[in-house]
Amino acid sequence: MHGGKPERHGVATLIRALFWGVALPVFLAIGAIAITPWVLLLVCIYPLQVVRLALRSGGKKGDWEDALFLVIGKFPEAIGIIGFWYNRLVDRPAKLIEYK
Repeated sequence: MHGGKPERHGVATLIRALFWGVALPVFLAIGAIAITPWVLLLVCIYPLQVVRLALRSGGKKGDWEDALFLVIGKFPEAIGIIGFWYNRLVDRPAKLIEYK
């Protein structure tokens, strides 16, 4: 429903979540196994992303916490995206999520 032309609503967010939450960790794991364990040094890109986001927001205490949780939050976002696509693939209907 969303993501189609011309506005492509939410597509950039989806791509970022899949990159940081799935593609990069898979690349790091495969690279560490198939190429060299030195590839795991690239895990440092996650703390660097936290620093980048925090400094972009101003660098105050709350900005660092926000940046940390933005980076950590990519993993559950990616899990949700994959779960959504899997449910559509097996034609499982969506369930209502109720918050009390």
